[in-house]
Amino acid sequence: FFSSHNVSFGIEALMDDLTNHSITATGAPEYTFDATQKTFAVFLQDQWNITEDWTLTLGLRQSWISTSLDYFEEDPDRENSSSDSSLVGNIGLVYTGFENFAIRAQYSQGFRAPPLASQFTGTGLYLRPNNNLKPEKSQNYELGVRYSGSNLTLDSSVFYNEIDDVMTTRVIGYIPNTTWSVNETINAATYTSYGWELDAAWNIPGTDFTPYGNVSLMKTRLEHETYTTRANRVPKAWGTIGLKWDRQMDEQSRLFANFSYRMSSPYKYDGGDGEIWYRHKGGKTADLTVGFELGTEQKFKATLTIKNMFNKEFEPDYYYYPGMHAVLGVSYEF
Repeated sequence: FFSSHNVSFGIEALMDDLTNHSITATGAPEYTFDATQKTFAVFLQDQWNITEDWTLTLGLRQSWISTSLDYFEEDPDRENSSSDSSLVGNIGLVYTGFENFAIRAQYSQGFRAPPLASQFTGTGLYLRPNNNLKPEKSQNYELGVRYSGSNLTLDSSVFYNEIDDVMTTRVIGYIPNTTWSVNETINAATYTSYGWELDAAWNIPGTDFTPYGNVSLMKTRLEHETYTTRANRVPKAWGTIGLKWDRQMDEQSRLFANFSYRMSSPYKYDGGDGEIWYRHKGGKTADLTVGFELGTEQKFKATLTIKNMFNKEFEPDYYYYPGMHAVLGVSYEF
């Protein structure tokens, strides 16, 4: 009996200590505060090989989160603490009875506590705090199939997600003599999303090259108390095509490179009152990463990434993607 079970257990403890002093635009208040957020969680998971072809996975996670605003210079009497807890679970079933194929079904629950800025401090004039925020709770469903051949890998899935008390922003006013909106984070009624995803990779025989790609199609719906909208800063389609090169030079060195080209469809956003406030273009951008690993277990790694290498305008989300820029990374595993 025990040989067919793979049980894992874990404990997670985090403490974030934040001190902030911001100087905002002329006429806006400065924000000085100290805050602490503590997270403690325990989780248990059992992967049960029921038969040679069927595997059942069951998991539970209990989380406790406490947030305290220890000092807020601009408003010393502001409500300064909150605590949340949640028990979430997941269940998954995989069938591998067909050669090179794995068929899966999964259900999971999620939990997200309100961020500190949304709940207690705000961010200058543009986001006001809301002490009455509740945590988000989600239910997630997925059906998928994966093919793994000698050189080709394909993975396709459909999904449906539903989030209750989703946190979003709404317009509650405007800065005098400007068109800039003042926003507040609220719990909308329900956020739902559903769609389809496809990933593919092909290791070209006899070479070190692997072309790959992925595409996602998704529709969303955000239900407020008085209206429903699909314009919530999420594109309906996005994806990536790319080419990887990876060569093991010897036992102590490895070279690699990755070129990726990302695409996103246009999308819209309303300001929380049913009116369209932002129209984003989406667009295309390309990144190039080169790097190497050294050591007997290749624990030293260095990478150089050129992002947006063609310097194209790209809006993958609410914020503009920067123009061409470089990122250098160095790491060592002990």
